[in-house]
Formats: sequence, C-alpha cells, structure tokens
Amino acid sequence: MASITEPQPVLQNLGYSRNEIEQPWFGSNRNSFTKMDEGNGKSDAQFDDCFDAEKDTGEWEGQKFSQGSIEDPLNWPSYRKALAFFSLCLAFSVVGMQRLMFVSVNSVIEAQFSISSTQTAALTGVAFIFSASSPLWEMLSMKVGKRSILIFASMLMLAGSLWNMHVEGFWQFLGGRMFQGLGWGAFEGLGRRAVGDMYFESQIPACLMILSIIDLAFTWGTPIIGGYLSQTIGGYGNQIMLMTIFQAISMFLFIVLFPETAFSRSDYPAPSTSIPPTSSFKSWLKTLHVMPYWGNPSKVDLLKPLKGFSSPTTILTFVLSSLPIAAAYAFALSLSGFLSASPLFIFPTQMGYIFLGPLLLSIIPYLLLSIMSPTKQITATSTGKNSGNSTRSAFRIAIPGLILFATGTVFFSKYVSTTVIANVMGVDSNSAFVTSDSDTNLNLRVVGLLLGLMVAGGAVVSFAVQRYLGLREAQMGRERGEKGHLERAHHVLLTIFTGIVVIAMPRWVDGGVGQEMGGVMGLKDTGFGLGAFGFIVGLVAVIVLWVSGDRITGWEMGEKGKGKGKEEEFVYKIKQLQV
Repeated sequence: MASITEPQPVLQNLGYSRNEIEQPWFGSNRNSFTKMDEGNGKSDAQFDDCFDAEKDTGEWEGQKFSQGSIEDPLNWPSYRKALAFFSLCLAFSVVGMQRLMFVSVNSVIEAQFSISSTQTAALTGVAFIFSASSPLWEMLSMKVGKRSILIFASMLMLAGSLWNMHVEGFWQFLGGRMFQGLGWGAFEGLGRRAVGDMYFESQIPACLMILSIIDLAFTWGTPIIGGYLSQTIGGYGNQIMLMTIFQAISMFLFIVLFPETAFSRSDYPAPSTSIPPTSSFKSWLKTLHVMPYWGNPSKVDLLKPLKGFSSPTTILTFVLSSLPIAAAYAFALSLSGFLSASPLFIFPTQMGYIFLGPLLLSIIPYLLLSIMSPTKQITATSTGKNSGNSTRSAFRIAIPGLILFATGTVFFSKYVSTTVIANVMGVDSNSAFVTSDSDTNLNLRVVGLLLGLMVAGGAVVSFAVQRYLGLREAQMGRERGEKGHLERAHHVLLTIFTGIVVIAMPRWVDGGVGQEMGGVMGLKDTGFGLGAFGFIVGLVAVIVLWVSGDRITGWEMGEKGKGKGKEEEFVYKIKQLQV
C-alpha cells in the first residue's frame, strides 16, 4: 500500500530552509554600527534586510508553492503524475495524427466526392481555424476545471472520427472535421496548463519538451503510416478506423488516469501540514473528481486568456513565425494534388515515404535545441543585461530557421514544378499514363529532403518564438498571474492564419488553370514569393524585437523610470510576509 509522504518544497532559495523557515541574512551591515533613520526609527541593517528579502521575492515571482493537502497536484506521488502525463501524451498524439491524416490521400478524397482541391484543403484548414477556440475552453475551465473539458474534447474528436467513417458527402465530412478541430483547441489550450499544475517549475520544461516532440512526431509521421494503410483494400477508411480505435483507448485511459488538476494555492510558501497516510485507491478516487470542479472566477480572471492579443510582442512574434509554419502545412497538404494526378500517378504509399524527411528534420533540430538551450530563470529583478542576452539567444536560433525555411521553400517549389511540367510536356497524347518509377525524373527522396528543410525551418522558428515568449513572460507577467498569455495569443493567431493559408494554397499552386500543366503552374512563383517574403518579413521582426524588445516589454508593463515602482512593490510584499 502506497502512502502520501510530506510534500517537497517547490523552491529552496538561499535564505530559506527545507521547512520554509527564514534563515538570517548576514549582510555587510550586520557588523557595523547601527544607524537609526530619523523618520521611522529603522536601522540601516533593517533596510538592508528588507531589500535582501526583496531580491528573494523577485526569485519567487510566478512560482508555485505546495500546500499540505492531498488535493494539491504538486503533492501527488510520482507514479500518479507519470500516469496522468502518459494519458495526456496519448491525447496529444491523437491530435497530431488528425492534423495531416489526409495528406497522402487528398487526391482520392477529391475524386470520391467530386470536389475541388480547395474544398479538399478546407477539410484540414477549417479544422485548424476551429482549433483556435482554445481561449474559450480556458475561460470555461476556470469554472468547471480542466478534466471535464478535456474528456468532453476527447468525445468530440472521437465523434468526429466515427462520423467520418460513414459520411457520403463533402459537407458531412467537413462537419466531422469541425468537431475534431474543437477538440484540438481544448487540448492545445489546457494540456500544457495541466502540466504546469502538476509539476514544479524546474520539471515543467522537460515535460513540455516531451509533449512538443510527440506532437511533431505524430503530426509528420502519420502520413507515412496513413499512406501505407490507404493503399490496401478499404482505402483511406482504414486509417480513420485505426485512429478511431487508438483514440477510444486513449480516451478510456484519460478518464481513468487523469485527475482534476485545478487547485487554488497561495502565491508564497505556507507552513506545511502533515498528510496522514492514505491508501492509494482512496486517494485515487478522491483526486479523480468524478463530479465536476466548480470555480468562482472573477471577470478579470475570465478575460486573462484574451489579454495577449493586443500585445506588440504577440504581433511581432506572429509576423516572425506565421509564414514558415503555415507554409509548411499548406505545401504538405497540397502535395497529393499534383503528385498523385497525371502524369505521375504517385501512389499513397509513395506519398507517405516522402514524409520521412519532414519527420526526421523536424524532430532532430527541435530535440537538439531543447537539450542545448536550457531556459534560464528570468525574474522581474533580473538585470537588463542578463535578460537581454537571454532573449537575444532566441533570435540567434530564429535566423537559421528562417534561412532553412526560405531555402527549402524555394528549391522545393522549383524542383517539383519543373519536373512535373516537363513530364506533362513529354507525355504522348496517345498514352494513358506514365508510371512514377520508370518514365519520370522525379526523385521522391529529393522531394522529401526539400520539404523536410522547409518543415525544419518552421520547427526551429517555432522553438525560437516559444523560447522568446517564455523569457519575456517571465519578466513581465509573473507578479500579475498572467504567465502564458502571450504564448496563448500567439498560438491562436497562428492557427487561424495556418487554416487560411492551407485553404488558399491549392488555388495559388495551380496558377488559376486547374489541373492543366499538372496543377503546378503557379507552384514555382508561390514558393519563391512565400520563401522570400517570409524570410524578409521574419528578419524585420527579428531586428525590431532585438533593438526594441526591452522597450516594448517595459511599455507593456507600464514601468517608468528605472523600476522604482517595482522595487517598492516587492518591499511591500516582503513586509506582508513579515507580519
């Protein structure tokens, strides 16, 4: 029988012991003569103690402190956290699978429902747009908790998958994808926040890195398996059926293993109370919260998920990352339209193999950057020099990402369009078709490599933006309890923009002439335009943030002068602790 032990402290700063008992600070004025202030009767040593404590308070900003309660997710045993995190990882894998599940069979869907390539792209683009509902899910979670919403989101995604297995028309298919998009939004908005509820600050980056790697792996790896399954009897319905089974298992494990993580805790350490030994089964049932969580958020709390949309930092980082990420999805979803049609007739299995390049070239850079670029702790009392160097390291990551994106986009579009048009011009009007293995010059490995460079650029830029926003929020939002609002707003804008670009891409690629010239008449110009424009606009955003990022952050925080008001606020907080 397992028992709950005494919770570990979240933060162990110098000056505080394991049991949150303040230790004396031996400053330079301890051994000097005591000089009393005439106005308030305090000695210099007392003022020094106050400002030393202020420094510790700055290190406390935004941290969570465990309470002596079994309800606190921070006090859960490690195995319980691991099981909850495992169920969350499974749910994120389902979200990743549903994003690009139709990449290898878009041309088949287009022929089956007799729809245009733009309508086929809308099956994914509209789902992206509906996934921008994450702020609404966050506001609702403040009232009813995260567990019930995430279970409901899993049911929406499962219902969409079951519906799409039996649809007979385009609009019915689109309705199922809308349900799935709504489910994505709930997990994208609440999943990472649930991790923040369960783990200490030092553990959160590793957990978020795992979620991001899983997201990348299943997003860009699903077309490989989907193409193989769609080549067998049953077509693309096989991958829908397999994913539905996997999703049903994931939802069951989520219901059983994922407890409610919403918990109200104080901002600063409270004296811990002993937790009596409790059987694992009873504690399991108690933390599962079969009945919904009921909160009482204020209007200010409800509006927090929307605060980041007006931030100049959000807008500039959106400009930096929007085209590299959106173009990677859009080109990938358009690939089947001009490679599976005449004269190439590339099969779904071969289409899937192309995505080995994007899969490997997205995961490897992201994983290496996550390991080599640990996020340093930035507090409101950090010096401008140190915080500036930390945020600028994100720009040094973003610039190579922009170069990778521009290079991959330009060469991918040029190579594919030139090869397809050459094959169209070389096809004899009396021949039925030309096989992709023998009579064409298209090398699928080269296509996968160039598409992989484009995707790698988007992944690197995404990592740089996440790092920059995380560091900025550590500086500007901790004392106000708004940590994460910039990243949430940036993600919503990005998903909406990605959905729009995905829907528009087929029209841009065919150049307005449809399937004539292989449907790639505008591919070369589109690739060159997006690659060059994305690189130039992204570089301008990097320069603006590099030069004026600190001033923008200061303006958003409403600071004046040299931060005197912030110092006084910290002194006031530490006095409150001493009372």
